[in-house]
Amino acid sequence: MSFYNKNWVYQEYKELYVDITGADLTDAEDQFLKKYFDPYNDDGGKKIYYMAVFRLKRGWHQFLVYFLIAKNLKKDFNKIEGLETLVVLHKHFAKKMLFNAIKAYCKITD
Repeated sequence: MSFYNKNWVYQEYKELYVDITGADLTDAEDQFLKKYFDPYNDDGGKKIYYMAVFRLKRGWHQFLVYFLIAKNLKKDFNKIEGLETLVVLHKHFAKKMLFNAIKAYCKITD
């Protein structure tokens, strides 16, 4: 369990959820976010994040990248039953992921 306390990506999205909703994560949402934003997993959030950085490098407009991130997040959140709150907040998660991808893109181009 201490691994997830060191996982800054999971912590960022957990804090974003708490800031927006004002409530704590349910057990199902907590477990899903831990697996989804695991940096050692080649699936889920890591795949979408690197897709966004790649598309920014290729000159895609930020709005199109945001749209694809939001679409993929909503699709992944809809797969699991009981994550209705995450489905509603998928646009906030997409905006956060886009800003992180832009920061990575700016570091790459410097």
